[in-house]
Amino acid sequence: MSRHTFSLAEKITVVEFAKLTSIHKAATTYNVDRKSVRSWIKQEEILRVSVDQGGQSNRKRLNGAGRKPKKLTERTDKSGKFSTPASNGASESNTKGSTAKSTSRAVQKRGRIRDLLAQEEELNTALASATVSWQQDGDQDHLRSWVTAAWNLMKVSMQIGENRMETEISGLRKDLSDVKAKIKGLETKLTGIEALLAAVVQHLSLPQTQ
Repeated sequence: MSRHTFSLAEKITVVEFAKLTSIHKAATTYNVDRKSVRSWIKQEEILRVSVDQGGQSNRKRLNGAGRKPKKLTERTDKSGKFSTPASNGASESNTKGSTAKSTSRAVQKRGRIRDLLAQEEELNTALASATVSWQQDGDQDHLRSWVTAAWNLMKVSMQIGENRMETEISGLRKDLSDVKAKIKGLETKLTGIEALLAAVVQHLSLPQTQ
């Protein structure tokens, strides 16, 4: 059972009845939701002006009301998908930008690893020197120097390991992405082959004309 659609004049009638009785009474009497009655009361002045100026009291909506038309970039095609005229160009631009950022991050990562390797080499030299000095005279200052050098070397070595691991993980992610793209391409080819086979089978199953 479809609900009654109220004209502007009928909405004003409901508003007047609600003001004389109550919103609940008006909603019950006219079989309309209380939220709608409250909304019409707030719009009373606009409703009256629209009726007075337009002279069309049987209209259902105010000027400008109703569902707004979709923007050009939000229109849908027959398949139900959103069609965006400039989407291809934007997609290519985004892809190029993403690739450039990835390349830049990779270069920065390699530079960071080179710097850490240089630090590691320097710390190895400092540790060896501190070890020799401490073994020769057993001085506490040399021991502290050895401990400091060993600690710094350990931290740098850990950072090198972390950076190398991140680089390897990034490479694995790229390889996985390439594999997924190849699988998708193979699936597309397989779909085409299946369609071709179906056409051949259909052709073979047709009765041959003499």
